Amino acid sequence: MENKTVIPSVLSGSLRIPASKSIAHRAVICASLASGTSRIRGIDLSQDIRATMECMRSLGARMTWEGEELVVKGIEGSIEKANLFCGESGSTLRFLIPVAAALGVSARFTGAGRLGERPLSVYEDTLLSRGVTWRREEGGWLPLSIEGRLLPGEFRVRGDVSSQFITGLLLALPLLKEDSEIILTTPLESEPYVTLTLAAMDAFGVRAERTAFGYRIPGGQRYIPAEYAVEGDYSQAAFILAAGALSAGAEGVCLTGLRKDSLQGDRAILTILEQMGVPLRWQGEALWVKRAKEIENITVSASQCPDLMPVVAALGCCGRGEMHVQDGARLRIKESDRLRAICREYGRIGASITESWDSLKIEGCPGGYRGGTAESENDHRMAMSLAVLAQHTREGIRILGANSVNKSWPSFWTDFKGIGGNYE
Repeated sequence: MENKTVIPSVLSGSLRIPASKSIAHRAVICASLASGTSRIRGIDLSQDIRATMECMRSLGARMTWEGEELVVKGIEGSIEKANLFCGESGSTLRFLIPVAAALGVSARFTGAGRLGERPLSVYEDTLLSRGVTWRREEGGWLPLSIEGRLLPGEFRVRGDVSSQFITGLLLALPLLKEDSEIILTTPLESEPYVTLTLAAMDAFGVRAERTAFGYRIPGGQRYIPAEYAVEGDYSQAAFILAAGALSAGAEGVCLTGLRKDSLQGDRAILTILEQMGVPLRWQGEALWVKRAKEIENITVSASQCPDLMPVVAALGCCGRGEMHVQDGARLRIKESDRLRAICREYGRIGASITESWDSLKIEGCPGGYRGGTAESENDHRMAMSLAVLAQHTREGIRILGANSVNKSWPSFWTDFKGIGGNYE
């Protein structure tokens, strides 16, 4: 376990934001399912993306690098059995269970960290009735073994557990011979992630149609090879934007690689920051953030952008008045129980936070904190958020498990230092 002590500093300069992890997962899977050769530009090799790539290799795809392009030769023929190690990536696991079933592969899924605690009941309830047998460890979700070929038809799915289940089915169902339909039995949360899925599928030649009750997926489709570029990640940009709001120098911090018209749900960070009084400005394709004169606390819903909540809560600790984070029950089934982790770890620095089952109430402290020691709880977003909160302390924060950033942004500490971040 690697620890770092982050000292408050003045941030300045320019930083290219890593490629969107969410989009990269989808692009690698779609390219692997296409018959032929695809080229993907802009992929950053985080632990989660490596997990998806290795799983698709295990299912028969071939991948090589040509410069900065990932060259993917899609699955040819069929594989009877595969061992799929998903690391700590919930996306990899939940996307590939129905994909493996649609391919008729007898697959054994394993993982690390808290992945085996993250629920799969949505699939257990639906896939068992559509030709898939299911065997898992008693008292946990992994290891999980599936057999049988997925049958087309009607899939009734909850939309309020994780949009990853919807994405997994959308990726898999076009491979079946006949049409299928996904019927949402509850309102869909994190819908922008499903929009990203539909956009990636469209880029690789397959489609699904939104209906009044969910999605209709024509069967008998084929993924088509494509040349694809992965845009910058707003989920990661949020940490730099928040840090800049607290400690940017006079000229500000410049972020490149982001699309103004992005479909990413975490683009909501721009609206949240503006409501909190953070100066943001687009100059061409570059986004600039300047230090805020004062952070104004607001009420935020985690329903459509749960991954933003650790860093938004960190800003809330620095703001004036109370911040309320609502609709956050799903934060409890991430890499950590993020509601509890935010309350406990920020509390160690001196923050006053009240936790309920699905919400947080944060008492802002505009004057700042002394500092202290806090744990990342093996959660990449907690580690990076603590680096943000350290900018609002006098002595800094010692972050235990700072290398957890490798899950999504392996070069975070180097990039942070490149714009003036200070750590020991």
